[in-house]
Amino acid sequence: MHDELTAAQLAVWFAQQQVDDAPVYQCAERIDIVGGFDVDRFAGVLRDALVQIPALNSRFVAGGGDGTGDRGPRAYPDARDHGLVVHDADEAALDRIIDAAMTTTPIRGEIAGDQLSGQHLVRLSDDHHVWITRVHHIAVDGYSFARLLRWVADSYTADLVGEPPPESPFHEPGPAAVRDAEAERADAQFWADYVDTARPPTLSSAAPAPARDRALRITRSLPPRTSATDRGWAESMMGTLALYLAAYSGEPTVTLGVPWANRRLGAPPTMEPEVTIMPLRLSVAPTMTIGELIAGVATEMRTVRPHIAYRADRLRRDLRLVGTDTPLYGPGANLKFFTPQLRFGDAAGTVGNIAMGPVDDLTVTGSPQPDGGFVLEVEANPARYSFDELVAHGERLLALLGRVSTDDAGALLGSLPVALPAEWATEVIERNETDVPDLVAEAESTTLADLLVTAAAEHRDRTALVWDSGALTYAQLRGVVDDLSAALALHGVGRGSVVALRMTRSPEMVCGLLAALDRGAAYLPIDPELPQSRIDDMLADAQASVLLTLPDGDDADWRCDGLALAISAVVECSATKEQSVSRPNPRDAAYIIFTSGSTGRPKGVVIEHRSIVNRLRWMDDTFHLTPDDRVAQKTPYSFDVSVWEFFWPLIRGASLVLMTPGVEKDSPALAAEFAGRGITVCHFVPSALAAFLAAAPSSAALEALRLIVCSGEALPPEVLRRGRELLPATLIDNLYGPTEAAVDVTEWAPGPHWDGTEVPIGSPIANTAAYVLDKALRPQPAGAVGELYLAGIQLARGYLQRPGLTATRFVANPFEAGGRMYATGDLVHRDAEGALLYVGRVDDQVKVRGRRIELGEIQAALAALPGIDQAVVVTRNVAIGNGSSTVIVGYVVAADDSEVDRFELRTALSRRLPSYMVPDAVEVLDAIPMTRNGKLDRRRLPAPHLGADTVTAPRTPAEMAIEALFAEALGRDAVSVTDSFFDLGGTSLTAASLAARCTEVLGTTVSVADLFAAPSVADLAARLAGDASPDPFGRLLVLRAGDGTDAPVFAIHPAGGLGWCYAGLLPFLPPTTGVYALQADGLDGSPLPSSLTDVARDYLDTIEEISPTGPLRLVGWSVGGVIAHEIAVQAATRGRTVSQVALLDAYPSECWADQPPATPEEVRRALLIMAGTDTADDIDLDSDDAVLAALREHHAAMGSLTVEQVRVITDVVSHFAALMRTHRTGVVDGDLTHFAAGRSAQDFLPPTAWEPHARGTVHYTELPVNHPGMVAPNSLAAVAEAMEDCR
Repeated sequence: MHDELTAAQLAVWFAQQQVDDAPVYQCAERIDIVGGFDVDRFAGVLRDALVQIPALNSRFVAGGGDGTGDRGPRAYPDARDHGLVVHDADEAALDRIIDAAMTTTPIRGEIAGDQLSGQHLVRLSDDHHVWITRVHHIAVDGYSFARLLRWVADSYTADLVGEPPPESPFHEPGPAAVRDAEAERADAQFWADYVDTARPPTLSSAAPAPARDRALRITRSLPPRTSATDRGWAESMMGTLALYLAAYSGEPTVTLGVPWANRRLGAPPTMEPEVTIMPLRLSVAPTMTIGELIAGVATEMRTVRPHIAYRADRLRRDLRLVGTDTPLYGPGANLKFFTPQLRFGDAAGTVGNIAMGPVDDLTVTGSPQPDGGFVLEVEANPARYSFDELVAHGERLLALLGRVSTDDAGALLGSLPVALPAEWATEVIERNETDVPDLVAEAESTTLADLLVTAAAEHRDRTALVWDSGALTYAQLRGVVDDLSAALALHGVGRGSVVALRMTRSPEMVCGLLAALDRGAAYLPIDPELPQSRIDDMLADAQASVLLTLPDGDDADWRCDGLALAISAVVECSATKEQSVSRPNPRDAAYIIFTSGSTGRPKGVVIEHRSIVNRLRWMDDTFHLTPDDRVAQKTPYSFDVSVWEFFWPLIRGASLVLMTPGVEKDSPALAAEFAGRGITVCHFVPSALAAFLAAAPSSAALEALRLIVCSGEALPPEVLRRGRELLPATLIDNLYGPTEAAVDVTEWAPGPHWDGTEVPIGSPIANTAAYVLDKALRPQPAGAVGELYLAGIQLARGYLQRPGLTATRFVANPFEAGGRMYATGDLVHRDAEGALLYVGRVDDQVKVRGRRIELGEIQAALAALPGIDQAVVVTRNVAIGNGSSTVIVGYVVAADDSEVDRFELRTALSRRLPSYMVPDAVEVLDAIPMTRNGKLDRRRLPAPHLGADTVTAPRTPAEMAIEALFAEALGRDAVSVTDSFFDLGGTSLTAASLAARCTEVLGTTVSVADLFAAPSVADLAARLAGDASPDPFGRLLVLRAGDGTDAPVFAIHPAGGLGWCYAGLLPFLPPTTGVYALQADGLDGSPLPSSLTDVARDYLDTIEEISPTGPLRLVGWSVGGVIAHEIAVQAATRGRTVSQVALLDAYPSECWADQPPATPEEVRRALLIMAGTDTADDIDLDSDDAVLAALREHHAAMGSLTVEQVRVITDVVSHFAALMRTHRTGVVDGDLTHFAAGRSAQDFLPPTAWEPHARGTVHYTELPVNHPGMVAPNSLAAVAEAMEDCR
């Protein structure tokens, strides 16, 4: 006989099997018994009690344990002795005994004997004993364990006074109650709607991991409450944990795990577990009161209580979370009202928990005490928390619970400190001790213009500015700047003016910046590629006096030493302004940079001289620039990183080197330019650094490069590791800062003991402060997530013409009287050393390819387009090759009766937004998916469709070769030849890899610049062909010329006459190997050949023009194999050596001699096969039009042919089929290699048909494809590998 397991037991059984060697499902209690105690009597009483409990006298076995083949685990009777193991020891040995008592043999397919339970007693002294009782969770839960302990104690006391023992309190579990199907469905639906399947907030920085070891534990206590309150301990403890978790994680909604006894009221108790842990979602805000928090907990518990019969393991299956690392809840909260004080006769027993099952995250267990106090036990999964972290969480929770349980109900949650007093001081004071008085004094008394003038005088004969075709010394540059400054003065530019620039990287750009500063004006850089409407908005907001541009032809307003600019007035300037010659002061604006705005309009950030002077001088003190340094300028000047690139070298006497415009997109070219120009310092956005490193730059060639500064986006650790590996002598430094704080405000560099796992953004630089605060502006302890607030001299003045927004983001500093803070919107936390680590954003601002973008601005622009009712914009990570790429995706709902085209929407946005803000894809939906809470349900947004809706297949052999490489780089099966590589998710990193791969496979140099100039397959093929585009229908098709070091491969066409299919060989043969395809003469309208012998003779003549000496390597598919064989026969008569003949599913002509002539439909089907299209037999091919339609439907390369070309090819197919039947196959002197299509073998084509036609060996390979599959990539890879192996 056997018993089925309860639902709770089944859940424990299967969970235990996942961690078969771990003790985490063992539950144990420690009972300290103080007073007179009879050990032998207790052992007998304990044995008599435990043998009465079926659950402890069972063997739990996987299905089929009784030989019946039953599925699922079962419980079988298994009588046990339940002996008590007695130890004599002292306190020092107690922990070791407990650890040994908790250890059992690994559980694999059975839980029985000592694995199920164990009893130990430690005699510390005559009047102090410790009973250690362990029971596997499959047989007990917290409620039944407490009843078991009291029954044993009561039985001992009864035996001591000669009374009969009390009856067992436990009843065997009856059959599971059959729940109403409608109730089951209602519960399932409730939980499906209730649970958020995203990872719930946690206190751990480690990824979810199942518990394997016994939980770490600390115990703390609160004294009895002195204030009168009717606040329940359950609600107080759960509310405290929710408040702490929300503050620590930065998430307003948290999900706790709450155990429910799940025992029916009035039902007899069972020993077997019934408990289930279900999610409880709670929302917390700093503006809530304690009373509202407590009421919210109570309300939420009443909401879920009717549905707790639905078990968590079933819910995980419903939500398809089984096998994932997404838990249903984060930390757990449990209240124990049943922890007893026991009596063993006159001796007192105090119960202390050792373990109560697995703790996957962190669990807080509270026990109200008889005196009104409260004991708090905090346990943590050692795989996710250290003991020090556990202690810190426990101390904070205890302090917070003390406030929540006793403070006035009207107290705001935001007034309750989360950090302990010492942690508050560390975050606010110790982490921000950055004062450098001398630097502050200089910044408050000096301007950037002053520093530039001083350096020019000090270093007048040194080289200041270098570009492609020239250079200027400091004296020469100052002369040019003075001249341009005078020209600006004539246009009324002076102190307080704004000078806008719209131009590409050039020496004129540098002179314009310097002249604007010299006049006391602020400069405004404008990307020349921006839409005109956006430029007009920027000029209007900034009230720019003039706009500087590069002249169109000879139409220049200023010329000096070969440089020229056009100067256009934007706003009228007064005569007074025109005569102004005053220098700027430190609190004047130095520059204005516009960033994306969440409301749909960009916002201008105003940075003062004192701020940028502090930033540059800190950089100088940290990295020690010298006059011998050469600093690369390659960052777009509308990106604030460019500020230090321009001015740091020019205030130190170093050389500012302008990189060739566009070279930053081509990593090999950039590395060469760095080496050629002796660059010592440069900047990279991390994604660009990854692309640069992917080109494997030579450390020897870049030996001058001593410093790489990274900023603009998160620096992945793998990129930093790769950089240190390739450039060991170069320091790679990570900086962080928003435009609103003068470029950068924190810094970090890897030390010798960096473990390579995380890259912090570091600590605040000189005279700045960085605070990690929660939503109530409370300092966060180390590890807690909060918003980063910045303070100090580098803060911007604010947003141009936006006082409301300025007041929102630049707020009063509560830690400095009269000071300001900037709310960055960036979420961070500190590591153990205090360094800041970036986590994410509090809003919809993102960084995509180093650009700061407000998704709200894109969404507003999209929603404003005609015919759009709703719009949302998100970022998505899409798989690209072996990595991933972040793309911007818009989702829209069309207004009633409107039809919108997703490509036209992108075009319309390109006229309003910068190119880097135009979504990579726009999807049209019937409705925007929302959660039950009215929020955007990102999980239900469809994956973006990148590229065109229809695929245009390759139309030439060159396009076929390039299309395969594009598809490989993007991780796709195929791409449309008209789609841009970058529209399909390609990045600068993947572009660098693709360019290198194209160069390798195609045998011609392809640069990243080529890909940017010609980003589609079709465009790149045309660009590479230039004026010498080959005839795709000529007899000789040069797929790759090779370099002459290897014998070329000559591939012979199949029946249709075209050799395009052999382009697929290129990726698999060495790049030095030339590959040529021989094609039928009749394709161009010339007469068709009279025999395959004549065909072979003519082709051999052509082959010898290319390869007059050396061995011949031949390959042919289908009819092409027969022709290749005949070429080998004739080559021998000319004295030529044929080293290889590869026959791809080709058979001698004699096999076809008795076959009837092909019908017109069969000829057309042969053409489809030649095109690599495996069509269904029921496709009607009664005309050439039908063939062409089939080609286009299947995206075949020949889908670009005309009907007339199809007719010619079908004629060629029919003609070569006829020639096959009349040809007589000769004999070659050497070996043959035959590749057979294993899925399309025919009886009249014997596998050994080539044996009589070779004096050497015929090597056989069968490929798992049909006949068209012989020219698929995997097949051609196998062919190429065999050909290389046999060379």
